[in-house]
Amino acid sequence: MLKKPQVLSRARCTTEGVEMKVIHLITNLGIGGAETMLYQRLMISKERGEESSHMVCYFNDGPFVQQVKDLGFTVMKISGFLRGYDPVGFYQFFKLVKKEQPTCLHASLWSASIIARLVGYFTKIPTICDIHGDPEHHGIIRNSIDRLVPYKYVMFIAVTSAIVSSIKKWMPGAQVQVIHNGVNQQYFLQNDTREFSFSQIKQEKIIITVCGRLIPLKRYHLFLHAINLLIKSGQKGIHGLIIGEGPEKANLVALSYKLGIERYVTFVGQQKNMPDWYALSDVLLSCSETEALSLVVLEAMSVGVVVVATASTNAGEVIKHQKNGLLLQTSKIQDIAEALSRLASNPLFRKRLGAAAEATIEKKFDIHIVTSRYKKLYKSLLR
Repeated sequence: MLKKPQVLSRARCTTEGVEMKVIHLITNLGIGGAETMLYQRLMISKERGEESSHMVCYFNDGPFVQQVKDLGFTVMKISGFLRGYDPVGFYQFFKLVKKEQPTCLHASLWSASIIARLVGYFTKIPTICDIHGDPEHHGIIRNSIDRLVPYKYVMFIAVTSAIVSSIKKWMPGAQVQVIHNGVNQQYFLQNDTREFSFSQIKQEKIIITVCGRLIPLKRYHLFLHAINLLIKSGQKGIHGLIIGEGPEKANLVALSYKLGIERYVTFVGQQKNMPDWYALSDVLLSCSETEALSLVVLEAMSVGVVVVATASTNAGEVIKHQKNGLLLQTSKIQDIAEALSRLASNPLFRKRLGAAAEATIEKKFDIHIVTSRYKKLYKSLLR
């Protein structure tokens, strides 16, 4: 249970009919896993008629700003002198919190978490901070700041148990609870590829997909090398899809030509209609250098796409090897290629794993389940 400042606890316990009120603070509302998770949870809150219980504050603009407003939630940009999370931005958010006196603050992404922790400390309001990445990869400067900024009344939410030990290593004595990422399975099951402009890619092929920002961390060069091995070994009827944009795109395109597999790989850029792309895919590869719990993995599994993931992605909490996907202990190109070949060559095996993957998401990782767990945490702060 999250430790609550005694003054706040007494005030709320002696007030009859106190309603839950949460102020969310997020560094930006652009495209990303944390932003998507916040938006999806707000969608469920709207379905439940809880718009008045949530306010969303942010520092940097992005496409989710208007989408959150369209849901009917109060949205406020925190502006500082140079950037939102400078001292001026801190004071602006501090004044807002003092005025609103919410049940708790709920922060996502690192800069927002630091500001929320400081404001929560000075206002004696409990604070929840989502941790979407492994602190071991945050760098010594960020980790040192994390250790210095007060966290006595903070509940850290780890999206996977794999990063709990790292959080406690850098913030000794921290309160940590695991609430996994989740996806709106019904949304992803609604697709129609009949008039999909890229449906001609399919043509009886096995589509193997990677999806995310094209950055070195994602290690998409492993994907291209694995496709190359499959082609060179005589594997028939496969095609690779790379969905996303980023600074590594030119290097990846050049590598596909260098390997001579440009005819077998299509770069489709950033896409919005992801249900259609997942419906087009048979297999998804996740091979990042590090991940917490990838939303792309959950999204693909939610519609029965079989995921091949390397152990470095921390997907072991959702993927059970040879039961609902394939979990590789190494990131060797040969091992990745063999796993992809096994799935491409065995449609019955692929179908069985896909059905089990879909059932896993429905049972444990649907966004309705995740949102209910957060609501239970919020309500615990009213007592």
